[in-house]
Amino acid sequence: MVEEKKGIAVKDSGEYGSLSYSSEESTDFDSAFDEEVVEYETSFQYIKVFVLHLSNVIKSFLGSNWLGAPFAFSQSGIILGVVAVLMVSVLADYCCTLLVMVKRSINEAKVGGTYESGKWLPSFGHVKKRYPFPHNMDNAKPVTTYGEVVRVCCGKPAERVLDLALTMMQCSFLIGYFIFIVETGTEMVYSNLPDDEKGNNETFVRLGMTGLIYILVVPMVCIRDITMLGNTSFIGWVALMTGMVLVLSQFDLHSAGDVSYFKFGTLPLTLGIFTSGFEGIAMVLPVEHSIRHYGDPPSSRYPAMLHFSCQFCGACIAIVGIFGYLTFGDDTNQIVTLNLEQSPLVYVIQVTLMLAIFFTIPLITFPAGETIEMNIFGETHTHNVPGQKGPIFNSMRRNAITLITLAIVALIAFFVPQFGLVGGFVGALCGSSLSFIFPIVVYYCVFEVTVPRLIFHSLIFLFGVYIMVTGSLIAMFAIISTF
Repeated sequence: MVEEKKGIAVKDSGEYGSLSYSSEESTDFDSAFDEEVVEYETSFQYIKVFVLHLSNVIKSFLGSNWLGAPFAFSQSGIILGVVAVLMVSVLADYCCTLLVMVKRSINEAKVGGTYESGKWLPSFGHVKKRYPFPHNMDNAKPVTTYGEVVRVCCGKPAERVLDLALTMMQCSFLIGYFIFIVETGTEMVYSNLPDDEKGNNETFVRLGMTGLIYILVVPMVCIRDITMLGNTSFIGWVALMTGMVLVLSQFDLHSAGDVSYFKFGTLPLTLGIFTSGFEGIAMVLPVEHSIRHYGDPPSSRYPAMLHFSCQFCGACIAIVGIFGYLTFGDDTNQIVTLNLEQSPLVYVIQVTLMLAIFFTIPLITFPAGETIEMNIFGETHTHNVPGQKGPIFNSMRRNAITLITLAIVALIAFFVPQFGLVGGFVGALCGSSLSFIFPIVVYYCVFEVTVPRLIFHSLIFLFGVYIMVTGSLIAMFAIISTF
């Protein structure tokens, strides 16, 4: 007997049943929670929605991370760098798939079925669902975020740890953005000053540039409309990718510097930088949830979108890193654009990248402020809710949190202008746990594992711990040595 329940094919085969998953069937678990699913009338709508969501998935992974890729290669050597970026991209892809699988499994369990993993994972054999879940679930709504998955699988304390790691990652991106804009702007202004006026004015130029960027970005980070923030972020992302192509055009392999092939001593720092480069880990589940409202094909094609996005991000980091390092050698700057000789085209590139990153800051600030507000007050008011303290108080509270956070970020960027080292430190300390440790833990909490998969997952877990410990220590000592 097969009961059709709001788009879910549930087979009556035991206490929990069995979900049949295929691209021909509607497998929208979230429809069981009375959430609307979009219907299509033409094939053009299929293609349009698919391309739109593919671009959103790619955009969530590939940001400004490629700017520090040549420096990362200078810390590992060319051959170890290639191996490192390949490992990080493949394992990040795999762990993102695990997260989506666990999330879908939790939501499917809420409507009384079980989920077989063969459609999602490489063939290590099938796994069997564990029931009940370790912690109580709110059956009134679907699980949609990374934090909710961790709370269901590991409890509230683990969710707090995850929130801290996510907040630190978001703040590190903001620090990196501020460092890039301030250092690039300072270089443009300072290099055009007459020699007799330079002296020690570089510090004052940097201070003025930091204050100017903070003042300019304040009105934008107070915007509450997430759609408007998404549009400005998309414009910034297009400009960022245009800047990447222009930067690649400036690399000249004929003037190659001294390069190394193997640098084992600082390899963990490289792994930390690459791990922070895959900055979309926190958006994997929210994007997947939004795509599920569009039914098939976007929903059933999400694994392919995820695989393509991770490998595309890895390829961009590898291409910029390899050619940048081969061009500038061991003299590669932490921000590769600072290695470029000043010219009208380089000015255009720098201004384009500064504007691109500037328009990305508000959207990156939004989730950080929301997480901080939730952990301090136990609630968040992204939208004004009738009867809850009034719209003025909500806006003032969130804006105060955002502006204080942004001020701290600006101060760190001013006093620690180390783009690559900051990214490497936070990537090693937080990115490794988000990308390699938590996905393995939540998967184990939900599924029983075979011996081959247990060995494989244990190696991924240890790989994450290795990056976390050694990478963060190397980056921290390198930052201290700059003072």
